[in-house]
Amino acid sequence: MNAICVLHLSDLHWGQEGVCTHWESFEDLFVDSVKAALQSSKSQKVDLILFTGDLVFSGTSTQYAELDKKIEQLRGKLDLTCPILAVPGNHDMSRPDNKAQITEAVLKDFRSERSKFWSNYSVTLGGWFKNYDTWWKRQKHPSKILYGDIPGDFAATVEMNGLKLGVIGLNTAHLHFKDSLTEGQLGLTSPQYHSIFTQKDASGNITPREWCRSHDAVILATHHPLNWLDADSKAFFLRDVHRSGEILFHAFGHMHIPLSSGESY
Repeated sequence: MNAICVLHLSDLHWGQEGVCTHWESFEDLFVDSVKAALQSSKSQKVDLILFTGDLVFSGTSTQYAELDKKIEQLRGKLDLTCPILAVPGNHDMSRPDNKAQITEAVLKDFRSERSKFWSNYSVTLGGWFKNYDTWWKRQKHPSKILYGDIPGDFAATVEMNGLKLGVIGLNTAHLHFKDSLTEGQLGLTSPQYHSIFTQKDASGNITPREWCRSHDAVILATHHPLNWLDADSKAFFLRDVHRSGEILFHAFGHMHIPLSSGESY
């Protein structure tokens, strides 16, 4: 049976005080664990690295440069030549200097003018992930990717081992610029999601359903789990994004604890 092996990583927080030292103490254990898992898998090798956010701690270019060094070290130890896909987390954002004033205005408009929010703020929100976007452009990606309006929104096609895997990435961190925000306060809107499939060139548009059905399986990747979205965003997510039978599984991070659930169709 053909298979695609995905190495799912999350919440490294590179640059946080103590993380580098802590990582050095268990890096060999991590590498050995991955090697042991590969020996028992059908694939025998990693075909895709999928990172679900908080790659670094405060979104600085220096932290991303240091992260590149660590990724290359891991590639060497695990003999990885595969592409990498990632969505940003709240720690990957370069937060604005006058964030108190700006973020309150953004959150207020999101809650009161949701229908106009994306057209008014997508450029501003995208700018807060400029260092992440620079890092992203340095990485090795699958050759077929559709991009949305802000960094972290994409639909990528991974073709290998006789299979066609789709990966949809959604940036759920674009409103998480305040540490005081908690579960049920983040947002995801239709214009954000559909911007991925509305292409700006001669290739034409495709519906999300058409794109999903053109693949053997589709993975959805976000930084935040579903319960961090507000009620309207959660309803949209369940109705239009994570449709039954079209998404194989939803990979996310942010929890800092292992968590998985499943359902059969």
